[in-house]
Amino acid sequence: MRKEEAMTDQNQTTVNKALRYTWTFIKHPLTILVIGILVTLSVYLLSRKEKEPVFTISPPDLVAQTVPGEEKLKIFWENKEIQNAASVKVAIWNDGSQFIDKNDFASTEPMRIVPSEKVTILAVQMLKTSRPNLRFDTTIETSPDGIGTVLIKIKGDEALEHFDGALFHILFSGSPNIKWKVIGRIKGAPKGFQSKDWAKISPRHPLYTPQLIIIGCLILFSFCLIILTIVRYIKQRIVKKELLGNIIFFIFIESFVLYSLFILFSYKLLPFWLLK
Repeated sequence: MRKEEAMTDQNQTTVNKALRYTWTFIKHPLTILVIGILVTLSVYLLSRKEKEPVFTISPPDLVAQTVPGEEKLKIFWENKEIQNAASVKVAIWNDGSQFIDKNDFASTEPMRIVPSEKVTILAVQMLKTSRPNLRFDTTIETSPDGIGTVLIKIKGDEALEHFDGALFHILFSGSPNIKWKVIGRIKGAPKGFQSKDWAKISPRHPLYTPQLIIIGCLILFSFCLIILTIVRYIKQRIVKKELLGNIIFFIFIESFVLYSLFILFSYKLLPFWLLK
């Protein structure tokens, strides 16, 4: 019984020490500073009232191409011969917290997907939207100078809320390496559509893999906690046997907290419907 009571007392003492060290860490000025920065950032992100239309373009994919000298190899689209077929994906969404109403789009400068050079747009397909009720009409048009464009209009009485948008697939014939952009006049957004890097939005980007997130959390908090613990113990001139155990305890607890915060803020910084 005495051994069991001794083990129980030892466990209670360990728990009390862990709780005391946790409270000491929470009260540390650096911890308070980090929490203050996170709270300030959260308030700023939640209180922004701006219309920020953005777009991103995927790298082109060459679907088919004729080979010089091979007359037997021909590519046809709707009974019309073409030299090649390529495709890109175009994502459009509202990155701001202020919704973009259907009436905010100027009728004289509607939303369009336009190439930098003359191409023939063969087909447009809407792959996904942020909400089932959010739908778009797409129309292929050709400008007077022969450049194909895609006219996009919101269907029904809808609006683009925060992170609302759609992903389109464009099949075209022409140079695969041309540049694409989205244009259009939106009232309250004088900068118009701003471009985002596809590599930073793509779900395959290594920045958002769980393995690297966890490793980054461990490295960051290991460094911070070791420094804080060493400073505290040097200042008090006390050497504890439980030092290594406390460090490991803090690493796992605070790494989990940071990972949770990262996921929370990621939903505020990225259109996750596009990453699925």
